Amino acid sequence: MPRAPLAFLLFLASLSLPAGALYSASSPVIQLNPSNFKSKVLNSNGVVLVEFFAPWCGHCQALTPVWEKAATVLKGVATVAALDADAHKSLAQEYGIRGFPTIKVFAPGKLPVDYQGARDVKPIAEFALQQVKALLKDRLNGKSSSSSSERSEPSASIELTSQNFDEEVIKSKDLWVVEFFAPW
Repeated sequence: MPRAPLAFLLFLASLSLPAGALYSASSPVIQLNPSNFKSKVLNSNGVVLVEFFAPWCGHCQALTPVWEKAATVLKGVATVAALDADAHKSLAQEYGIRGFPTIKVFAPGKLPVDYQGARDVKPIAEFALQQVKALLKDRLNGKSSSSSSERSEPSASIELTSQNFDEEVIKSKDLWVVEFFAPW
């Protein structure tokens, strides 16, 4: 049986996606737009990697499976998201996006950093881990990690009980460090 050309296979794969999208609704990549950008990125307590893409961009299309794998690998450690910069031009302009794909890393209380490394899962994950370590170091040194003056900093510790454990920890998208102890 003859093999189908790669371009034809990519065309068939594109038919299952909504017009203009590179990521399906079931993708592990969080899809951003102007109405959720602030809550998902700017008000996040953790590190968020954002790919600014254009659906027609061949390099963006090639990055899609890598970005989805990075989202899976980094789940619970850092958030991996994507914004269709072609559809949301004003938001892309706000962050100085001039080419596609552009990857920016957002951390609480810091300006976004451009990712300039290789477009492969391992270097992306390693860079994200460096950003998480820097965030933890800042927190250990008492630096505030609040990225918004509107939001109050969450308590450094909370008491977990059988009533609130699932809601606070299990259902959370944040990384948790839990100390289990006996009061004696």
